[in-house]
Amino acid sequence: MYRYAVQHIPTGNLCGFNVTSNDGRDFCDSVSYELNHIDGDNLWLASTYDEALHALDTNAEWYNAGYNTPEYRYERDQLRIVRLEINII
Repeated sequence: MYRYAVQHIPTGNLCGFNVTSNDGRDFCDSVSYELNHIDGDNLWLASTYDEALHALDTNAEWYNAGYNTPEYRYERDQLRIVRLEINII
C-alpha cells in the first residue's frame, strides 16, 4: 500500500500537522490544520498523489485550513511530495 507525504526539502523531514481550535471565532472551521516539519504530532498523509498536490497547491488560510487543505508557512519550492510504502505485517 502506498501513501503520499510532504517533505520539507531543506531538512529532509516529513511534515506532520498541528490542529488548533478555532473555538469562539466566527466564519471559520471549528479547527485549523497546519503542516509543520519541526514538531508536528502526527504525520500528514494523503491517499493519492493528486490529493497531496492539491493540498500543496491550495495552502489555505487558517480559517479554511482543513486536513485535506492545510495551511503551511513555507515557500512552495521548499516542499515536495514523497511516496511512502506501507507494509502491514
